[in-house]
Amino acid sequence: REALTARSFWMLSVGTALRHMVTEGISVHFVILLVDRAWTTESASGLLGVSALIGAPSRLGMAWLGDWLDKRRLMMGLLVILSISVFSMGWSTDAHFFFTFMVAYSLAFGGLASLQEPIRVDYFGTRNFASIHGWARSVTTAGTFMGPIVAGFFYDLTRSYALAFTFFAVISLLSLVCIYLAKRPVK
Repeated sequence: REALTARSFWMLSVGTALRHMVTEGISVHFVILLVDRAWTTESASGLLGVSALIGAPSRLGMAWLGDWLDKRRLMMGLLVILSISVFSMGWSTDAHFFFTFMVAYSLAFGGLASLQEPIRVDYFGTRNFASIHGWARSVTTAGTFMGPIVAGFFYDLTRSYALAFTFFAVISLLSLVCIYLAKRPVK
């Protein structure tokens, strides 16, 4: 009950939901975006796999850094990188440019994924972690659900992913604001 009444719980949950909106929207539409830009389905799918591989060491690295540094500040830095990379991928027509920002996106995505539960533990402890996590996931699931729909809506409207990725870049910054406002609760 104490966690659910804390502003930091809701800011973390909404910030994570917004981040999920971005990353799930991009994950679902990643291959379609590249096929739309004249890539073959095979090469676009392969690049999606490369993106997942790139994110794996970031999950481990950010988890380790999170043990030593302020997780909230790490998340904020990663959200800036996520926003810039998403915007750049949305407007990029050059394969090298796209790949460079896809690497940055993958590293930020992996790092953010590894920090969302540990920061909850730092803030609210482990005693009722399952219940707290369940409540938080009920909020973040909305972002997971909405991301692909929003990307599809923008694509149907404009026949391009540029506006969808611009929207996602802004949403990443809104997530950053939520995480900034999610200061550790005072016991």
